Amino acid sequence: MHMKRKQIVFTGVGCAELQEVAMLRAGDDDVLVANDVSAISAGTERACLLDLPNLGDEPQGCFPKTLGYSCVGRVIEVTGQSIAMKQALALTAPSGRIALLGCTRVSDASIDYYQDVHRPGIEMIGAHTMSRPKLESRPHSWTWRDDARAILDYMSDGRLDMSQIVSTLYSPLESSAVYAALAKNENFPVGAVFDWNQLK
Repeated sequence: MHMKRKQIVFTGVGCAELQEVAMLRAGDDDVLVANDVSAISAGTERACLLDLPNLGDEPQGCFPKTLGYSCVGRVIEVTGQSIAMKQALALTAPSGRIALLGCTRVSDASIDYYQDVHRPGIEMIGAHTMSRPKLESRPHSWTWRDDARAILDYMSDGRLDMSQIVSTLYSPLESSAVYAALAKNENFPVGAVFDWNQLK
């Protein structure tokens, strides 16, 4: 299978993931696809602003048609759903990596670990924030302070444009209504941010 190490697929699109896409772009990585089952989500609209194609809910079937080949070297699984994890494995090239960003607490889809992980040599990385080092960074594992510094550096030199990620600004005084909408609306827009300057 054809694989390019710099190319990445995201399974799941939220505000945090769009920020990660922008960060990876700022670091010269080639993020190809954001895949989300909710085609009408604001995440999809934001992804379009980042020139990020969306595969809808059929990633494996659309992938070769959209990109010209069937798998990539790096996949970031965001949803935490077992079925998405299974699809992510199918999109990962031999010797590729999957970062498990979503919390897969319910195992409701069977995975053949020999055929899908062991035999192709897939590297699976648990990306829980509690696993990051607290004081000293090491290769591919950075402290929160180092990550924050990188984000601020990217913003200051113009490589990270947050206006492409933030979709709606709310006053903190609207928090009750915002959280009520978040609880009731399954397609609540990603990129909603409280603007604390509105309290001044």
